[in-house]
Amino acid sequence: MKVTFEEKGHKYTDEVGDSYTSVTTLIDKYHKPFDIKYWSRYKAIQKWMTDYKGGESEWLKIKRMVGYKSINRWFEGYAKPAEKIKVSEIQTQIIKDWLYIGDTARDEGHDLHAKKEMGWKKEMYHKVDGVIHVMKPQDMVDYDFAQIPDGIYSELLIYVNEWKLAGQADLVVVDKPYIDIDGAPVRFIVPTPLPTEAMLEQHLLVDFSLLRI
Repeated sequence: MKVTFEEKGHKYTDEVGDSYTSVTTLIDKYHKPFDIKYWSRYKAIQKWMTDYKGGESEWLKIKRMVGYKSINRWFEGYAKPAEKIKVSEIQTQIIKDWLYIGDTARDEGHDLHAKKEMGWKKEMYHKVDGVIHVMKPQDMVDYDFAQIPDGIYSELLIYVNEWKLAGQADLVVVDKPYIDIDGAPVRFIVPTPLPTEAMLEQHLLVDFSLLRI
């Protein structure tokens, strides 16, 4: 059953209107989130100590004494109210800086990705691992992966109906009996049950190796 992608809202839907989970969303469930509150406090304490409380040597001394995992707890029990206020001010600025850097990196990354994609699509022939491949438009695939012609595809939409799972691969080279995704050879696989947490943790199913061929 064919699946389509809607840019607005980043949605994948099949022909009967069922929604599909993106591969990125699925994998994100198994990533430990970054604790911005904890680590911004940690970095603020480090800056406060190195700038106002004895310098780098004092910071290293305390870190060795209490252990880096206990720095935040140590500070809350050690510092005076005015010192905590100062560290909170530093922490606020650190978070602002991190968010700005993150937004800038994402924007630049998206721009670079778009330029690379346009570059790939403009060229008819591409050499990968010494082999010349022909760039194929997506409509040639007709989403029947069992019959996908050998060639190279950019932003190929691939999905597994049984798992209600879909995603787009940046660059796919088809050269049976292998599909080469972003330089990593992946054998054709046929999904059986849904992917388990153990499978994902062992990285047996990575990004767009979730193919039904």
